[in-house]
Amino acid sequence: MTPPTRSGRGSRPERCGDAGVAAVEFALVLPILVMLLFVAITAGTIAVGQLAVNSAARDAARVGAVTSEGACILALERLEGTTATAGTATCTEIGLCPGTESVIRVDTQRSVSLPFLGDRTFEMSSTARYRCEI
Repeated sequence: MTPPTRSGRGSRPERCGDAGVAAVEFALVLPILVMLLFVAITAGTIAVGQLAVNSAARDAARVGAVTSEGACILALERLEGTTATAGTATCTEIGLCPGTESVIRVDTQRSVSLPFLGDRTFEMSSTARYRCEI
């Protein structure tokens, strides 16, 4: 008598050399996944930095519309604690009250280092306008 053989679903032929294929594939894909993770995190922090720049310019233009001085000082104070996300900031008073409108421009530069991509510098800027109230 011959011993019964398994056939159908669940049976798998034994192959030599398949044991390490998954480990090799993982080792090839892991650096790409790590790079994508760091790029996503950096893009998120840059977006937060741009929001901080927009908010600082808007608040400074509002102060410039209500009073005639101190707008850029306020903008730079607002960005003082956000160096990690916004970078180094400069402020320009384009138009101040008394006049028709208060216009403030805030520019920042932020350097980041990404794995496999190296160092990059991102420039963010925002211009805000408010109608003069004085």
